[in-house]
Amino acid sequence: MEATQFGGRNGSGDGEPLVISRVDEGFRVYSVANPGQSHLVSGSAEATACTCPEFQNGTLGSRCRHIEAVLHRYGHGNGEVEADNYTREERLAIQNEGRVTPAQERQAGPAVMLLKRSVSPDGRIDSLSVEFTAEVDGMAANEVADRAARLLALQSAIVKGFLDGAKNGNGTQPKAEYNNGANGAALAEMVSIGGTDGKWGRRLFLGFQLGNQNLRLYGNKSQLAEAIRNAGFPRMAERIEEGVALRVPCRVITKPSPDGRYVNIEQVLPVRVPETNGGAVR
Repeated sequence: MEATQFGGRNGSGDGEPLVISRVDEGFRVYSVANPGQSHLVSGSAEATACTCPEFQNGTLGSRCRHIEAVLHRYGHGNGEVEADNYTREERLAIQNEGRVTPAQERQAGPAVMLLKRSVSPDGRIDSLSVEFTAEVDGMAANEVADRAARLLALQSAIVKGFLDGAKNGNGTQPKAEYNNGANGAALAEMVSIGGTDGKWGRRLFLGFQLGNQNLRLYGNKSQLAEAIRNAGFPRMAERIEEGVALRVPCRVITKPSPDGRYVNIEQVLPVRVPETNGGAVR
C-alpha cells in the first residue's frame, strides 16, 4: 500500500491535506483531520469515479477533490519527480498519523464526574469517592497528560473541601468524651431501640448520643431492658421493639474497644444519683 498527501487545490477549498492509499480497487482517499471517513477513487484517467457524495451528487463529468488529488499525484509520467514526491509526502503522512486538529479536540466528549459518599448511621464512617471520566481517544500523549493533571487538581480540591467540612475528618477515630461525673460517667441521651442484621440474624441495640458521637449498646431484649431500667425508666423497659423512640437522658461509662477502632458502652446509669439515708450512692 502506498500513501501520499495532496495539499488542497482544484476543489479542496479549505486547503485540507488528503492522504492517498493505493489499494487493489484503486485509491483510498481520506482527510488527515478525519481518517475514519475515506472514499474510493477508481477507473481510468479518462473515466474516473469516486464514492464521495460530492461526486455522486455532481453533474456528469465533474471531478471531486478526491479525484483531483489522485490525478494530480498519479496522472503524469515523470517517474523521478513522482518518486521524490512520494517519499516526502509519505514521511509527512506518517508523522501526522494519529494527530488531531484543534477542531477535533474541541469535539471530544465532556468529562463526567461521579461522586460516591459512604456514611454509617453511627457516624463512624463518612467517606467520599470522586471519579472523573473523560474521552481521550485520538489525543496526543502530552494532551492526555495535561487533561489528567487538570482533573486530578480538581479532584484534590473537591476532596479537601469535603475533609475540611467533616466533623471528625475522614477516617478519624472518634474519641470518648467524659465530664468527670460520678464513676467517670458522661452525660448522654438514650435515643431509640434499633436493629441490624448480624451473623446470627437480627440484632437489637440501644442507640445513644454522646456529644457528637452516635454509640450503640447491643444485647438481647432482657439486657436492653435492664439498661433502660438502670437509666431510671422502668416503664419504658416494658416494650423492647425495634423502632421504639426513647429520647431520655442518662449517663454512660465508655471504654475503647481492644483494637481502638470503636467506643463501647460499659455501663448505663441514671442522670441523678439515687440517695439513701446514709447519703448518695456512688
